[in-house]
Amino acid sequence: SSHTILDLPSLLSFNAGQNKITSIPSNLQMSSLIHLTLNHNSITSLPTTLMDSCQNTLKTIHLSNNRMHNSNINNNHNSFPWDFTQHMQLHTIDLSHNKFTKIPTISKHVVQLTLSYNTISSIQGLYNIPSSSSSSFFRSDLKGLQLDHNRLEQTLHSQTLEPMTQLTFLRIESNNLDNLPPVLGYLPQLRSITLTANPLRVIRYAIKTKSNGQADCDTDALKKTLRFKGQPPNGPGYSSDSTNYPPDSYNSNQHDHNMIMDEHSKRQKSEATNIVKNAIIGSRTLNMS
Repeated sequence: SSHTILDLPSLLSFNAGQNKITSIPSNLQMSSLIHLTLNHNSITSLPTTLMDSCQNTLKTIHLSNNRMHNSNINNNHNSFPWDFTQHMQLHTIDLSHNKFTKIPTISKHVVQLTLSYNTISSIQGLYNIPSSSSSSFFRSDLKGLQLDHNRLEQTLHSQTLEPMTQLTFLRIESNNLDNLPPVLGYLPQLRSITLTANPLRVIRYAIKTKSNGQADCDTDALKKTLRFKGQPPNGPGYSSDSTNYPPDSYNSNQHDHNMIMDEHSKRQKSEATNIVKNAIIGSRTLNMS
C-alpha cells in the first residue's frame, strides 16, 4: 500500500545512479542515510518523506543529470522542493544539469554546492540570514560554489556573498552578469573565479587570454579592482591587507593620475603649436629642378 511507510533504518548509503529511474516511492524513509546518489536518471522530484527522514544524518547528495525542477507549492512555481537548512550534517550538494530556476536554501555548514547547467537567475535566498544586527556575524563554511551556465543577471547579491569568508573557488562563467559586487574583493580565501562568457563591462583588464586561446581571470587583479569600488562589509573575517585600498585613497590616486595626464596634454599641445608656427613663418624652398 502507498500509505504504508517503507522504512530502511539501517541503510547508510543509497546509490542508484546511471539508471532510468523516473520516480522514488513517496513512502520511503531512510533515517540513517549518509550518502544519497541518484545522478543520471530521469527523476523530476524527491518525496518530502525521504528528505525529512534523513535530516540528522545526510552528508552528501548527488542528483545531477536528472529532470528536477522547482515545485508548485501554493501555486508558486518558484518554490524549491526541499528545505536543506534542516540537514545540519550535509556538506556536499550536487544539483547540476537539471531544470531549477530558483536557488535552494541551504544550511551554513554546506561546504560544496554545485548548481551548474540550470536556469537560476539569482543567488538571493541561498541562506536564511538573520535580519537583526547579528547578521554581520553570520558566516558559512562554503568553499566551492559552481553556478556556471545558468541565467544569473546583472550582478551577484552582495548580502548572500557576505557570509562566504571561507569561499575558495567560484564558477560563474556563461551567465548574463554585467557587474560584480565589491564584497568579492574582500573574501580572504577566494583564489579562483571563472567568469568568461559574461557581458562584464568594467573589469576586462583582469581577464587575460591563454596561449590556447581560452580566457583566464587574474583573480588577484580582479579582487583588487573590486576593492576599489567599495568598502568591506561590516563584521570580522574580511581581507585587510596592504592592497586593500579604500575608495578615498583610490580617488586621491585617480586625482594625481588626472593631473599627470593634464600636464602631458599641455606639452603635446605646445609641441603641436610650435610645429605649425615653424611651418608658417620658417624658410620655405621650392625646388623645380
